[in-house]
Amino acid sequence: MGRIGAGWLLLVVSLALTLPNLGRSSLWDIDEGLNAEAAREMLESGDYVVPRFNFELRTAKPALLYWLQVAAYRWLGVSELAARLPSALSAALVVLGVWLLGRAMAGPTAGLVAGVVLASTVQFALLAHAATPDMLMLAAVTLAMLAFWLGHEVAPSGRAWFVPFGVATGLAVLAKGPVGLMLPAGAVGLYLLWQGRLGRLLDRRLLLGGLAWAVVALPWYVLVGVETRGEFLRAFLGHDNFRRATQALENHSGPLWYYLPVLLVGLAPWSAWIGATGWHSRDQLRQPGPGRDATRFLLCWVAVYLLCFSVVATKLPNYILPVYPALALLVGRTLAAWADGARLPGVWWHGGLVGLVLVGVVTSVGLLAAAGQLPLPGIARAVRHPFPELGGGAWLGLVPILGAVGGWWSGEHRRRALVLLLASGVVYVAGLATLASVALEPHKAPRELVAASGACDRQHEIRLASLDYFQPSLVFYAQREIMQLRTVEEAEAFLRCPLPAYLFLTAPAWEQWRERLPGYELARRYDLYRRCEVVVVGNRACPTVPPPAPAEPPAGGGPNGR
Repeated sequence: MGRIGAGWLLLVVSLALTLPNLGRSSLWDIDEGLNAEAAREMLESGDYVVPRFNFELRTAKPALLYWLQVAAYRWLGVSELAARLPSALSAALVVLGVWLLGRAMAGPTAGLVAGVVLASTVQFALLAHAATPDMLMLAAVTLAMLAFWLGHEVAPSGRAWFVPFGVATGLAVLAKGPVGLMLPAGAVGLYLLWQGRLGRLLDRRLLLGGLAWAVVALPWYVLVGVETRGEFLRAFLGHDNFRRATQALENHSGPLWYYLPVLLVGLAPWSAWIGATGWHSRDQLRQPGPGRDATRFLLCWVAVYLLCFSVVATKLPNYILPVYPALALLVGRTLAAWADGARLPGVWWHGGLVGLVLVGVVTSVGLLAAAGQLPLPGIARAVRHPFPELGGGAWLGLVPILGAVGGWWSGEHRRRALVLLLASGVVYVAGLATLASVALEPHKAPRELVAASGACDRQHEIRLASLDYFQPSLVFYAQREIMQLRTVEEAEAFLRCPLPAYLFLTAPAWEQWRERLPGYELARRYDLYRRCEVVVVGNRACPTVPPPAPAEPPAGGGPNGR
């Protein structure tokens, strides 16, 4: 396949795995709700410097994602699709960057295979559907690594990478903060040290790279610091970066090996080939030449991110996303080399096929257990509330199994076996992405609660509040400030206001306090985050709720009946 054809194929595969279901499900809380609403408020206010959520300063993330979401809102309207579109397009850019890196490192086949492997990796595909800055930062990091490799290893002078590297890491810093510069620079520095070329950094063009980084990254940070009198920078750098590194915030902690099982699951179905990839990479390191240099660079890329986030106190699965392009390149080079006739011991080839079968079995068993159709105590305790819709997707476990059977059946027809393996990976991840957006939607409360209760009324002056329950996407769907009340006394006073008022609270809290709250239940829905039902209570002034008839008072003898 030619270069243009391969690029188009990868673009189609990447977009086909993201766009069809991109706007189908409501926002996932917490991060999607926060980011989508911050961008909506930026659009509404016209202030593109200071991020706000629920009409208060938001310091958790820089502004690049919000700017791109605002552009999408202007084009497509305020919606889930528009909020997630920057991530989907960034994912396609990452896949193309990995393809170009693979071509430069090991040839056209390796680049194409690595691109498909990355696009059909579970965690990469899931985050390509998310309205978060992770995929934006990954696109910038991938472009930085591509600029370094092409400028340092491919260009004649070996010094043509400083400025594009600075631009790309500047965008990464605008996407997620200082790690957008520190970790790519750390990976490059470690590689140059391993190669004995650290002196290459003693070049005046390094200053040009630093200047390019500063021109891209610093203006917004300066402006937001001035506009907020330093409050944003103090909170962002102090709390959201330094404290996350030194303290486990929001109970997101874990042992040093936390990311090993995360990678094992997140890299599925291609984690089945980790053993074969390790053998091939060790073999490459023993042979001087471009293959050894590329392997060293990719291992440095993985090592810096993995070690850094393993020692950081706050741990979340999405933090390790930047290692997936490097892992996809390592796996892609291994499979491509095997398909082109390179030796791969039978134990590793058959081990990969067995690994695919295990991925399929675990997928089917896990989905059936989560659906409540297979009594496994461990999963039942973790899930608590079954999701019956997941059971219909148990057939997805057959896809990697069929891929393994096809790979074994192909025998010596290695390229045919590789095509079958890649196709099974794409179908498997496409099915999981569709299942997640469809099967879990009935168990997500915010969008339906707002719509069913009338709390999204933009034509009248209304008041919204929450007690014992709050999800950021409530603000996005209501497009109004939601006061967060702390006591039942505050809720009682809130519902007695003369304007229409809507109160969001958990069903247990409503049952406990309904005799004290002067309102009527307008909507009820199960919420998978709180693992209980959530209700919306409206006061007498709510135009969508008629007052009780005098002859038939509501249950309970007062205005609190359903």
